[in-house]
Amino acid sequence: MYQAHTAIESIIRQPTQFLPLLADASLQSRWVTLIDPPELPEQQQLIDAGVDIRKLRIVHTRNRHQWLKTLSTCVCNGLNSLVVAWPEPSVSHATVKALGEACQHGKSFCLLLGNRHPMTMTATTPIQQEEQLQLAL
Repeated sequence: MYQAHTAIESIIRQPTQFLPLLADASLQSRWVTLIDPPELPEQQQLIDAGVDIRKLRIVHTRNRHQWLKTLSTCVCNGLNSLVVAWPEPSVSHATVKALGEACQHGKSFCLLLGNRHPMTMTATTPIQQEEQLQLAL
């Protein structure tokens, strides 16, 4: 059994850069869920990278509230090995903390990727780079 984590990244810009991660996660018996991806590789590209597309789900949400509720449900329900989401440009420290706890409960990984802008923390005390690394470890 692995330990659950929440990682915050803003350096991955192209979906092909995280295909190896998707492939590894799809080897487990649980889902790999992508929430609001800005773009996706072609199906053949996923297959060539080793992604089991039968375990890949793509969810589109209508607004920030639905995005957060969907993300929380996916990481907490224990049905996903990996949840990758593209949030708005900012995520609060409280949201990150809550997602971390939800990941631990669901024994899942969550990767938040910057959409078009580097992710900024909007809490009163911004998460420092060192804290971001701790979240990713």
